[in-house]
Amino acid sequence: MKPHVGLNADYEADGHAYHKLYVDYTRSVEAAGGVPIILPAFHDDEDILSVLATLDALVLTGGSDIDPELYGEKAHPATKKNAAERQWSDLRLAELAMVMEIPILGICLGCQLINVALGGTLIQDIGSENPEALEHSPPADGVRITHTVRIKDGSRLHSIVKADAIEANSTHHQAVKQLGRTLAATARAEDDVIEAVEIPNAWVLGVQWHPERMTDVVEHRALFEALVAAGAQSKPV
Repeated sequence: MKPHVGLNADYEADGHAYHKLYVDYTRSVEAAGGVPIILPAFHDDEDILSVLATLDALVLTGGSDIDPELYGEKAHPATKKNAAERQWSDLRLAELAMVMEIPILGICLGCQLINVALGGTLIQDIGSENPEALEHSPPADGVRITHTVRIKDGSRLHSIVKADAIEANSTHHQAVKQLGRTLAATARAEDDVIEAVEIPNAWVLGVQWHPERMTDVVEHRALFEALVAAGAQSKPV
């Protein structure tokens, strides 16, 4: 059987509430040989644990911003918080999946979520807090921007993409600031903004870019292939 890979859906609370997830995520998992399982916003630990027990790997997807209260800060004017329902569910999903040692790939918000779940903090708005930084958030006209990401030799990320540097898309205005417990920064942009984190002795990897939008490039496709392969290794024959 193919590995089952969970993907947390976004949650829109305005008006008639609904879940959504961009198809790039599920297609990337399918192309890598996994079966994508879309996860809703859960309301209690028992349900999360029940679902995690059926999964072989987990993708923590992108979205809006984490409530800064979770890492002891007041909200910056540019911070756009996730719906409370998603916020609680995402955090517990990440925490419990790490306890269960399920392979995790965090993407953009998912990368930040891993960090906050482990006690880390975030830069709430790169542009205003670090005016010398590169442009990390696309301009209003929606033009796609990319930049070089330097990858630490010897890291899991380096072993996956097999490169010292790659070109990555950039669609975020927040980033990891203080690293959470056990986390290492394994990739940075040329302005030193953290672009990837991982737990050295566990299959937990977060990237600040969106590899699901760049799977035509082998290095980005390799992230999903590595996650699915890690899930397959823990799956009973």
